[in-house]
Amino acid sequence: MRGRYFSDNFSRACRLCKNHAKRFHLPLTIFCAAVLFAWLLVPAYAVEPENGTAEAEQSRAVTVVDDAGTVIRLSEPARRIIPLYAPLTESLAALGREESVIGRTASDVVLPQLPVVGTHMRPNLELIAGLQPDLIVLMEGREAVDSTAERLQSMGFTVARFRVRSFEELFACILRLGILTGARDKAEALIAQYETRLQTVRTLAAH
Repeated sequence: MRGRYFSDNFSRACRLCKNHAKRFHLPLTIFCAAVLFAWLLVPAYAVEPENGTAEAEQSRAVTVVDDAGTVIRLSEPARRIIPLYAPLTESLAALGREESVIGRTASDVVLPQLPVVGTHMRPNLELIAGLQPDLIVLMEGREAVDSTAERLQSMGFTVARFRVRSFEELFACILRLGILTGARDKAEALIAQYETRLQTVRTLAAH
């Protein structure tokens, strides 16, 4: 039922976006990007890894390099995460790591029960510090955000910055979130689903 719901809504979204693309003479690449990014906001039903694999992932040290070139090392997967960008919160939820998220921004629509730590551009550093996260994730690119990341790092917090300007960068972001949270297998399954969705968009756009 859930899969059919996503499929039906995705098909309607594709038809609508394609009509608008023709109406406004949008390039196919822009059409594909608009549809996929909109649909990626719908949480996918990721494949659950086997119990043994999941337990092994959740107990080992993890290391990634973020898009600022910083090596992020954790002695174990993050268990107290504050994402300072709503799509990052949604990605963590899609990976099944909702229980590890301990704060959210004012624009988040998922996990509304969590305390608000300000906005993406203006987070409250005192509130964040009070929650004692073991990982803070945000999107880089704006001076104010980069300044926030540097201030949080100077306070002793582990901060991972990501950049998403293409599908490849989006998938790389999801994979590293999976690694940092002990959900690499889920991340890889999720990416495979999104790649299938992207191919579906391209196929529908071509007709």
